[in-house]
Amino acid sequence: MAPGDPREKGEGGSGGVAEEERRTHGYAVAGLNALSAMGEGIRSEWGLSPRDDAIETLTEAIREDRLGVPRVLVLDALVKLAHRRPKEIASGGPRLDALLLALVEDAGVPAEHQARAVDTVKRALDSVARRSVLAPARHPWKRFANDVKSALGLTQAEVEKPLCNDRQVVKKAGVDAIGVTVDFDTDAAPAQMTVCDPTRWHECTAAFHEMQPWGGAGAVDQQRPNGWRRDLIEKVDFLPGRPPLETPLRFTYSIDDPPDPAWIHLDYVLIEETKEIAVDEGSIDVRRAQSGRTRVSTKKLIGFKDEMLASWPTVACDTFWSDLVVNAAVGCLGGGAQEPDLKEDGGTAFMADPRQKQLSEVIEEAAEAARESIGVYTELAKQAASQLSGAGAADNAAWVQLTTKASSRALADAAKSWTIYSEMLAALAESPTPASGSTESSPTPEPPSDTPDGSPHG
Repeated sequence: MAPGDPREKGEGGSGGVAEEERRTHGYAVAGLNALSAMGEGIRSEWGLSPRDDAIETLTEAIREDRLGVPRVLVLDALVKLAHRRPKEIASGGPRLDALLLALVEDAGVPAEHQARAVDTVKRALDSVARRSVLAPARHPWKRFANDVKSALGLTQAEVEKPLCNDRQVVKKAGVDAIGVTVDFDTDAAPAQMTVCDPTRWHECTAAFHEMQPWGGAGAVDQQRPNGWRRDLIEKVDFLPGRPPLETPLRFTYSIDDPPDPAWIHLDYVLIEETKEIAVDEGSIDVRRAQSGRTRVSTKKLIGFKDEMLASWPTVACDTFWSDLVVNAAVGCLGGGAQEPDLKEDGGTAFMADPRQKQLSEVIEEAAEAARESIGVYTELAKQAASQLSGAGAADNAAWVQLTTKASSRALADAAKSWTIYSEMLAALAESPTPASGSTESSPTPEPPSDTPDGSPHG
């Protein structure tokens, strides 16, 4: 089991970690995410811990081996902070150093190599901060994770953790609803993935409470030949000192073949608006591909009426939804499932690493390297030009230094380009050739959707 994995030995949750403690750790992560997304004002208004207090809470939990959230959520919160608010990482000081050391120690790094490992993680965070200016739209997790994979002993499941996309905005029910999508591949069979069953969400994360039946007029509770449809109350607790969000939802759960299904599908829609929420609908689809791996696709459309919730546009991605999906992806298969081997040497893991995806990522890295290189050259050119402009006396020594720096950068970038080119060739050499131009399985009948008007889920 990977360090920081929140799977329970018996009934869900983190072994030996009480639910309230797990929730406290989730609040600490939410505090860092709120700070990165909206700044100090929103963090304070929501009653979340200040940056240093959140960091200390997580550090203590890791040192005591009681972290109730996956460590990738802690790392992702630091990456988001570096990407969105670089100064918060730069001013982290000894507390941030202590957190990074705790993560390194928890990864089992020998004492004599810990200082170097901490430095590797710090430099990777600094690199995220620098790149945020050149490529602000790109999610920085993947490159960061690859940079620290050895230092922290990240599994491939952790490197390939799902990334949440919340860029879509849909006007519905009088609010700006946010479309949230998360897609990932896993080596777990569809039957092992409990993420489609909302009655088991509480097993994966302390943010969700156990579902309770909704008792309103016309409530539905139907058993079907290949699934069920039920009206349940979703209860999400993700802010300290604030009542949980209680949302009545109609869930339709469909499964292909219960012993060994090829697909499992969940649709859900809001039964009636609440004080906080005007729109809440979506779907989760788990489907086996021809390769034998499983594709998980989640879509969510959520619109908040509550002004505080609406003021944090990334709230679903940064808190309860990512918590649930990431937990499912990095190992929470449910309390009753057998624990697969999550080797810390990057061996067997849930998340798939198909060669086609590897090639795509190498090409993306090449594109980002080109953007970064252009940005550096542009800045150097501006500085060199200013030395030769008529605005003041030219500093010949400075001009020579700048042109030399540009030449050195060109050589370094050429070497990096050759490395990326070699990686592309390796990825191509290892890519399996599709038999018929497609890696997907034959189409299977789509389960019914309950979305009333066909609007986007996210």
